[in-house]
Amino acid sequence: MFRRPIPSLSHRAKRRVALPHLHASPPTRHLPHRHFATLRRIHNVVQSHPCQGELSQEVVRLLETDLGYEYGAILLVDPATGQLLPAGLSPQGRSRAFVADDAAYVFGQHITLTKGITGWVAAHGTSVLSDDVRQDERYHGIREDIRCELCVPLRVGRRTIGVINTETPSPRAYSHHDRTFLEMAATYIAYAIHLHDVQHVLTLAQTQTRRLRDAFAMTQEFTGIVPICSFCRRLRDVRGVWLPFLPYVEAHTGVRFSHGLCKECLQMHYAEFLDD
Repeated sequence: MFRRPIPSLSHRAKRRVALPHLHASPPTRHLPHRHFATLRRIHNVVQSHPCQGELSQEVVRLLETDLGYEYGAILLVDPATGQLLPAGLSPQGRSRAFVADDAAYVFGQHITLTKGITGWVAAHGTSVLSDDVRQDERYHGIREDIRCELCVPLRVGRRTIGVINTETPSPRAYSHHDRTFLEMAATYIAYAIHLHDVQHVLTLAQTQTRRLRDAFAMTQEFTGIVPICSFCRRLRDVRGVWLPFLPYVEAHTGVRFSHGLCKECLQMHYAEFLDD
């Protein structure tokens, strides 16, 4: 039952999830050149970064350096709690330590599907461009002086797995080009993150299958007729090596022995040391 070879993770994952290809579709033809160039760079990042954390952080960095998105973030929905967890945050030209501290701060805000524009977008799967967040009742601020916010969902099929959010103190900072661009970028990013999750699940499944295969082989080897020496009581394994009983059992079952004395042997060998 375990003789079928397990396909490689990359082959099985690619067969299940194919990343969309960047092409000159009508939306991209109307994008400004800098948006289209950044979209290409994001597409390349998606193809070359297998680690989810590195992918998200690099995408947010590109949004900041290429397009000047000041406070960018990729937030992923935790299915167990409904909280949006930071996967990538704008470095704001600072160190990794700053990004780590900022991630801890955002995590501590406990943004959920019912809190803020980001929560609303994650819950409804619909983009929001708010020119003035002060007039938006959905807004929940975690940074000072924010005036404009653009948030798009990360969707895989009908499921929303997170959001890309960018906000700024400048009013009316984002255009419909920014919204179209970010929605297209979200397509690549969402499928890349989903691909990472699929690969993680496949890795766990492969590890579990390997353990089951080993356990099955061990059981098969220790069942049926096992040759035993009539004099020394050693056991012969499948390699033809004669092993003492205890090492044989330990090697083929994973059992470990701890020595003690039964009452009969204690009475037989150490009777003089026993109290009457």
